[in-house]
Amino acid sequence: MKTARSDPASRGGERGMTLIAVIFTFIVVAAAVSAMAILFATENRRTIGTRAGAQLRQLLIAVPPFAEAQLQSQAPTARTLTIPTPIPEATLTLTFQPIDESKTDIRVNATINKSFASQTLHYHRTNTIWTLQSTTLHADGSRIPH
Repeated sequence: MKTARSDPASRGGERGMTLIAVIFTFIVVAAAVSAMAILFATENRRTIGTRAGAQLRQLLIAVPPFAEAQLQSQAPTARTLTIPTPIPEATLTLTFQPIDESKTDIRVNATINKSFASQTLHYHRTNTIWTLQSTTLHADGSRIPH
């Protein structure tokens, strides 16, 4: 008498179920790997954006002493300066906008790749000394449109 295990039809069914289980396992693993790749890519973009934001803030913070030195060395005239930065992909421009003899605004634009930050420095002159009165951080920054 034959047992269920030795029956060829029964063994084919077992092989079929095993094959289905293996295929299902591959599908689950592929989905998990795809989900992890998407998460890693998203985290990478977020990290790059955070790093660029921090570097932009550092550039904006570093500008006032340079701008003040420019005002002390030259009469305020309407002009734009591009300042070299230690960050290769960054650009930093200062646009001097004299208001009158004792007031000058300087618009600072910092760009790293597609990230952007901007501020205006408001200077006032007393006798021959220029001093920073206030700073306006502009909300029009963050990302440059494609």
